Amino acid sequence: MYNIRWDQGARDDMRRMKLRAYEVGQIVDAVEEQLTHQPDRESKRKKLIRPEEQLPFEHLPAVWQLRVGEFRVFYDVAEQEGQGVDETEEYEGSSAYSGGPA
Repeated sequence: MYNIRWDQGARDDMRRMKLRAYEVGQIVDAVEEQLTHQPDRESKRKKLIRPEEQLPFEHLPAVWQLRVGEFRVFYDVAEQEGQGVDETEEYEGSSAYSGGPA
């Protein structure tokens, strides 16, 4: 099981985007449902971003994307004990978050 840690940038992005409470709830629920177990396994809603793609935020080497309706959640997975999915950013319907193995 992975711990999820939200990056301050993700929180700031959600405020900047002026998301409604319902939209924030959708994002949080999807992150908890999809990323608590096997966040590094591709699925219909999760994909690995190619290393050559430029992203406008700091991140660990492998960046993943979770699709939540019109939003995109970008995240890293830290496999070190005590860490988890790491880094989050918001972009035009996207959110980012953090966490790792519990």
